[in-house]
Amino acid sequence: MDIERNEWIRERAYALWVEQGYPHGLDSQHWAQATAEWVDATRQKPGSGAKLTPAGEIWSGRSANRAAAE
Repeated sequence: MDIERNEWIRERAYALWVEQGYPHGLDSQHWAQATAEWVDATRQKPGSGAKLTPAGEIWSGRSANRAAAE
């Protein structure tokens, strides 16, 4: 679980850095924001089976193409 959590936070912090135009020196802020997003999301969806993507969207485990076809 910690590996999944840390990987998600790492990828989300990277996505925030990219979204903000690769600013220098904000890595701690990006990490803190990603961690807060993880905590908020896991509190909102306990036991739902939903997962967050590093881009911040909730992913239910179905591909976008499969969901669109339904």
